[in-house]
Formats: sequence, C-alpha cells, structure tokens
Amino acid sequence: MAPTPRDCLPSTGLLYYREELENLAHQRSGHDFGNLKLAPGVEALLGALVVIRDQHATLVLLTGHWRIVDALGGTQMDLANLAVKHLQLVTCSSRNPLVATTLLPDVYAVLQFLASAARQGLLLRDPFEAAGLVRALADTAEALRRVPGSDAAHLLQLACSLILWVATRNVLWSWVPSLLRAGLLRAAVACAGHSVAAQTMDFLCRPRSSNLHGSTIANEWKAFVALAEERLEVLKFFESQKRVSKGMCSNVQCGLIDERRRFSVCAACRSRYYCSVECQRSDWREGGHRHACETLSTERGAELLRKRDLTFLRTLLHHDYTKARCDVWAQQVAFWHAHPGATPADYYVDFDYTRGRTAVSVVPLSPDPRTQAHASTGPPGEPEPAARAAAAAAGGRLELHCMRVSEGGAARAYWIPLRASSARLVDGLRAIASRPDADFTTGGEREWLGDAVRRFDEELQDADGAETVILAH
Repeated sequence: MAPTPRDCLPSTGLLYYREELENLAHQRSGHDFGNLKLAPGVEALLGALVVIRDQHATLVLLTGHWRIVDALGGTQMDLANLAVKHLQLVTCSSRNPLVATTLLPDVYAVLQFLASAARQGLLLRDPFEAAGLVRALADTAEALRRVPGSDAAHLLQLACSLILWVATRNVLWSWVPSLLRAGLLRAAVACAGHSVAAQTMDFLCRPRSSNLHGSTIANEWKAFVALAEERLEVLKFFESQKRVSKGMCSNVQCGLIDERRRFSVCAACRSRYYCSVECQRSDWREGGHRHACETLSTERGAELLRKRDLTFLRTLLHHDYTKARCDVWAQQVAFWHAHPGATPADYYVDFDYTRGRTAVSVVPLSPDPRTQAHASTGPPGEPEPAARAAAAAAGGRLELHCMRVSEGGAARAYWIPLRASSARLVDGLRAIASRPDADFTTGGEREWLGDAVRRFDEELQDADGAETVILAH
C-alpha cells in the first residue's frame, strides 16, 4: 500500500537529515559517507534533493530511523540525538516558533516513530534522557499550542503521551526532576484547550505509590501536584456553566460591572466596552479613547493570545486575587501608610507566576516613569501611561494589576486591571492605614494588620454574606 503523507517525511526535512547523516557517518569508525550512501533508503533521500527546486514535486521519504542508525553502526544515543535534533529544528522553543502547518508532517514523522517504538518497548530511557527528549517534547507542545487545526491537536496529544510514557513507565524519581526543569507544567498548560487535558488530570493523580513518598523529591512532587490540581479546578470552573462572563464599562467614571452581554463594543477597535452611548461618548471626549482607538485596533491584530486564552488568564488571576486578597490588602495598607498622599496610579500589584505558585507583591511606581528602576529579573517596570491615567481618574474604582507568566522559557507581562463597582475598597484600606492605633512596628505589624484586614473583609459583606463591592478583572 502506498504511504500516506502522514507516514512520510516531506522535503522540508531532507536537507537536515543529509547534514545529520554526514555528521554521524564521520563520527563512526569504520564508516565513511560513500558507504553510507549504499544503506537502504539513504540513496533515495539524497537523490530526492536534486529535484527540490521543482515546486510542484511532492517529495516524500519513509522515516526509516532504525535503518539509518543501523547502517551507521549507531547506538540508541545516536538515535536519540537524531530525534531530539529533529524536534529542536522544527519546533525550537520561542526563538523559532512552529507557525507553518506545512511543517506538521515533519513533527508527525518523529513523534509517531517514537510513540510506536516506545509502545513496543524498543527505547531505552537513559539515552533519551541524556539527549534532552523531555525538554524537546515540552518545547514541541508549546509550539503546537499556537498552531490551529485538528492535526496540530493530534500531534499535541502524541507529544503529551510521550511525556506520560517518560514519567510513568520508568523509575519515577529519576525522571521527575528533569521533567519539571524541562517544562512539564508548561506542557500541561499547553494542553488546556484540548481533550488531552483529561489525560493530564489522570496522570497527575497516578504516581502516588509508597515508593514515591519515600523518595527525595516527594515533598516537591506533592507541592507540584497540589498546584496542578488547583489550576485544573480553575480550568473546570472556566469551562463550566457556572461561570458568568463579567463585563465592565470602559468609561472609568462609570464603574458598572455586569454580565458581558449587557455591554456594547466599540466598532472600530473592538477592545472597549460600554454600557451606554453616553459612557462611550464621555470616554471618547475625556477618557483618552479618541487617541487610543487606532492603537488598540492595530495591537488587536498582533495579539499573541487568543481571546479564550486571555479570558482564562483573567479567570485565573481573579481566583488567585480572591484567595490571597487579605494578604494583598495588608500590603496595600502598608503602602498607604508609607505614602499617605498617593493614589491608585502610584503602585501596582504584581502577580508572579513564573516559578509555580503565585507570589504577590505591591510595587510602588515612580512619579516619573523614566526614573523607574528595576532588576532584569524583577517586576516588569511601568504600565502604559494611559493605564496610569485611567487609574488616577477612576476615583478608586480601578487598580493596576500585572500578571507575569512564563512563555517558552521567557517571562511575559500582562497588565490586567482590577475594576470595582465603588471606591469603598480603596477608601477602606486607606482609612486603616491612617488609624491612630495603627501598629506598623516590626513585631506588631503582622498581627495587628492581619486582624484589621480580616475585620474589613467581613465589613464588605452584607448580612447574607454577599459582597457589597463587586470586583472583576
């Protein structure tokens, strides 16, 4: 039966394999490139190169990885390096992202080969661990997440299945550290929009044997599983019917927060939402929308995240803010105490997701953005001037929140404001900071401030326990 395109390696991979085969041939004693060309299948590979210039030619080559390595007298280490190099060149993390669907057969060739060989028990763990298979698979999952279509989703499932094979079919505690360092959590998050997420949920609950509990990484693994389960619960809520998509009027003078369908979107930029014509007109004249509309329209076409992904980030941020609100408020009270005349435009709340569980801190902003200093590994600096202006004009109904996440091994900042239906939250925190009995000494701050914030949290709820101030991201 004739091979299908999915069983074959297209011409885009031929140049790489020729170079890689040459390198392997020169490294193996007793073999030279002249003898290599006599190996089964390799002559066809090299011969196909001469007609690559014909744009109408359909050039395919059966992925005979085993035959290539055996002909060279190679080992499984050679095979592992070949497969990992293939994945790196095609998907290659964030510096060379996989964006062309024409490269998908290249990815399929090596993933299908590895999956088939793993199912038959033909692969050894150590060579593939040493060659960096885990990191290559994590980068592949990250790249495939950005490619639309069912083919990419199928390949993503293959990549994740191989990661599961790595973690569950071998000695667990010798692989888990490299899995975590190579981006296991990032690969799991990349699956969030696909049905393979269900397999990830099962996998996270699987390796809880007595042997694992007695290993040196038991505590770290338990912490990772707890965090992953918490994130998956947020995902379940995000995908459930219980979640009501909240909308906020973009006129910061308004403060209305209601169901998304209650608002109309600006027809030009498709980024600002308004509860009425009057609010849209007011924001156009006085709120800066006149100057921002064209920029928002341009940036919208260059967004890296889909609307659904960004909505999930907002949901996750709001979940973590709600959970840690008393700690955040305590830090804000300390800020107001140190800066009595400051406004919400003079600080932002930083949510750092780059190291797993969220780290939250209140970061002061300089009066002049040009003087803001920060370390390269620290907070992301200043928000846009328009965002600070909106926070200053909102009268305590808007706070600047920054969400830092890891994307392809690098950090990326998303500025997601917190909107409030009234200024009662900010006014209450400022009032606590200015109380005459406030104790901000080293010994008394934690106890006194914690109690004061918890009492304020109770005051924000009515007799039925409902929030009197609506908050939304």
